[in-house]
Amino acid sequence: MESRRQEICAHNSSNQGEARKSTEETDKAHITISEFLNFLKTAYQVQDSVEGVLLEGGMSEAVNWLKSKEIESTIKGRSMSVQTSDTLLRKGSADDNKKELAKKRESNGTLVDDSDILKQKLNEVLSEGLLDSVLPYLVQSTNSLKKNSLCSVKTIEKNSHTSTLTVSNERLARRKSSGDASTACKVFDTKIGSEVEIHVCDEIKNTKKTFTCNQKLLVEKMGYFAEVTLGQKLEDMDISVHCDIGIFEWLMQWVKKDSLLEADWPHLDSQCVIPILVSAAFLQMEPLLQDCLLFCHQHMNEILRTASNLSCLNDSVLTRLAAMYTNSEVELIKDRKDKIQSKLFSKLIQSLAEPEPESVRGHWCSLARIFRCDKCQQLITPNVAARIPCIPPCMRLQPDGSIISLHTRDPNWLINEYIIKLHKTLKTWRKVYWRLWGDVHFLYCGICKKYFPTNQIGWCRYHPDTPQFFTLDAQKAPLPIGRYPCCGERAYRFQLLENYSACQFRQHAVSVEDVRQSAIFSMLETYRHLIEEEPPELLFPERLTRLVARGPSRNNFLKCVQDIVNISNSLLDGWQLNVKTDVENGTYITKKKPKFLCESKISAIFEYHIAYSISYSVPVLCFNAWKTDGSMLTMEEYWANNKHFKNLNMFDTLTQMDHPVLCKPFLTLHPCRTSEIIEPILETSRNAVVTWLSVVGRFIDFEIDPDYFRYVK
Repeated sequence: MESRRQEICAHNSSNQGEARKSTEETDKAHITISEFLNFLKTAYQVQDSVEGVLLEGGMSEAVNWLKSKEIESTIKGRSMSVQTSDTLLRKGSADDNKKELAKKRESNGTLVDDSDILKQKLNEVLSEGLLDSVLPYLVQSTNSLKKNSLCSVKTIEKNSHTSTLTVSNERLARRKSSGDASTACKVFDTKIGSEVEIHVCDEIKNTKKTFTCNQKLLVEKMGYFAEVTLGQKLEDMDISVHCDIGIFEWLMQWVKKDSLLEADWPHLDSQCVIPILVSAAFLQMEPLLQDCLLFCHQHMNEILRTASNLSCLNDSVLTRLAAMYTNSEVELIKDRKDKIQSKLFSKLIQSLAEPEPESVRGHWCSLARIFRCDKCQQLITPNVAARIPCIPPCMRLQPDGSIISLHTRDPNWLINEYIIKLHKTLKTWRKVYWRLWGDVHFLYCGICKKYFPTNQIGWCRYHPDTPQFFTLDAQKAPLPIGRYPCCGERAYRFQLLENYSACQFRQHAVSVEDVRQSAIFSMLETYRHLIEEEPPELLFPERLTRLVARGPSRNNFLKCVQDIVNISNSLLDGWQLNVKTDVENGTYITKKKPKFLCESKISAIFEYHIAYSISYSVPVLCFNAWKTDGSMLTMEEYWANNKHFKNLNMFDTLTQMDHPVLCKPFLTLHPCRTSEIIEPILETSRNAVVTWLSVVGRFIDFEIDPDYFRYVK
């Protein structure tokens, strides 16, 4: 009995020891599902991070080597990834697997290592179908990146009318229990080859074609795939492209051109450059995009002659293309259907509004600083504001005697509203651009001594006639106040501030001060027909215009002087016909005649001019005289040698005025009384100029040949 009791105790103690040992081994050999899933998440993140770091560092060969080693070890060791639920079912249920594993451990007497534990847990997860449902949550950041990438594809797809790229990806690692080892081996072979299939669908031609390309080469040449597949693998994605098959084949040749002979490289032409440009911009192929932009810049007229659709170019591409053009180059584009020229001019307006002017593109001043004066309503830039006249209360006299203007910025004037208003008026962005260019560039006039915007090159105001100053007594000097006979505006003999309001316009005499102004003036002369703005019509009260005398019409005057020249040629009298084409009344006749002045006993050569005054509508007799020493005879010297002016008001009869055509000072018989002489003979004389000349010539000792009177009734 004693021995039997001892056997039972020993047996119980041994059972208790084995139970404790089994419990310890079980506690040591098993982990929970939660701990296992956390381990998978950490391992996945570490693997992606290490692989990303190696790729960014240019160690792609190291990544490929690690992948190949992983594949070899997995195939040799019968990795868990090729085991499916069917294989596990053939082995039995999960409880039977645990028992067999425990028996094997007891028989071999070895400790269970960590790798067997992980494999066991992964088998349990695969057999119960848990991995597919929890894996997206383990790698949530990667999935969100995929969604963002796909959204961006759809957005660009709407904006691109030439090619559409749709990417759909499915994880090849997601496998149900029906998979087998051969499928996994096929995936591994694809990874080693690094070849990606791209399915191209041409919906217009209703054709499809599949292209293959090396994964590394595709990511390097097409930045879009490098961005959309960040944290993913291209072989895990199904890539389909909707575009013209010929265009995509051209792109594939360009991607692989480093492995081709230079003679086999694809070349751009005017037919295909626009769709290739759109595709290169979408796929982020920067070198190809730059080549396409340069080709478009150099061959835009050839592209416009094709049926290419330029409306598919987005704003980013247009901005880069417009940055290559100067305003002169855009003007040379022959775009009758206005496919792109207006868009380029609108981009030039944006460039003109940059704070720093781009002189390379024909902009020497910036539209960003222009403002409108609240007082004089002129558009002005700060660099010339002080030298542009404002209203008299806003002008200041400086210590050095110069006068500057203090313009006040109008707070209600906005440049955007001004541009919109211009576009409604001028209708095209081309005209709007050149108007703005003229508003912002200023030049200096040597006649009126002020700066002016270049679009007002023909706005130099002047009076064609010198002012007449009033007199109270013929024996006294005239008063310091008078009027301009051309328009009746008041004139002052002594005036501190220059009066820039006049009755007529003429061209500014540009004075170039530096290289910058020379370039502005050259641009103005080239595109004057686009930049110049017509001057406004000046209106004067009726009571003032009645001061203008009535005389022969301009056409009648031209006929009369032509007859005088014809008679002079037959008489060898010396009258010559002169025509200045850039002036409306540019026809006049001249004659030179030597004379001896008895009073001063000097010889002089007189040059007589007969021209037509538009202001008075009458002919005007002008002359100048030069002494033998080359000096000009003054008006006072001529008065002293002319007996006809002894008892007359010399200022009312003979004065110094600008020539009606040449705009140079000449001694002139004042035309204010000419109409009184010429009006009665207009209907009776065959040549009113000859009749008038025979009457007024005696005042300046001008003798007319009697043969001229044969033509006068």
